[in-house]
Amino acid sequence: LIPIVNTGLLAQTNITDELSIAAGVFNDVYSDTSIDDSRHKAYFSQIAYKGDMFGFKVDSIVGKNSASGLQSDFTFGDCDGNTACKTAVLDAVATAQLSDSLEAWFQFVWSRHFGNGILREGDTHALATAARFHVTEDTSFATRVEYLRAENNFNIAQGGGPADGYAEVVTATFTGAHSLTDALTLRAELRYDGNLTHNVGPFAQDNDPDNSGTRNNQLLGIAELYYEF
Repeated sequence: LIPIVNTGLLAQTNITDELSIAAGVFNDVYSDTSIDDSRHKAYFSQIAYKGDMFGFKVDSIVGKNSASGLQSDFTFGDCDGNTACKTAVLDAVATAQLSDSLEAWFQFVWSRHFGNGILREGDTHALATAARFHVTEDTSFATRVEYLRAENNFNIAQGGGPADGYAEVVTATFTGAHSLTDALTLRAELRYDGNLTHNVGPFAQDNDPDNSGTRNNQLLGIAELYYEF
């Protein structure tokens, strides 16, 4: 739900040692392109606080969204350069260092597609909370729980997913990490995804030969060796 990479201009300043603000102008909310398709832009703001034991960050961005799934009622085509297709994203994160070995954080994201000419409007709300416990300097365990509810289905607006109803998904993740050396870390993760709406399954292909559809839940695991140069 959160824009990862944007092209544009960003200005940031520290108000105090703990508090900072930022503002920017980007080509697009979600589409990262160095060559813009119109003069319309997306506008970004941020306020962040970082204390010894507590911190928070609130990001907001609103403006043109050229995602291919956001089609215009006027042309029934892509929203490229169309001011009627807009998206606003609010991302709030709070972190807490509860002790020397325990840290936790909470995140809320609200994404809204809107505009007079947009084909599919809708809101997506997501909550996530997590904690990490350091057993030793080399070993840690973390858990994370996430919940997402999308009106008119956020996947539709991004170009896929069922064409009606809404999506409601919950995810639980457990991660373990151990530093084998100063630069080499072994990590393992187990994640459960569940579709609470029980409509068209959004997850892994069903292994049942009599059912060629997808599943409403899935369990995934991954292990990796991570080397930092």
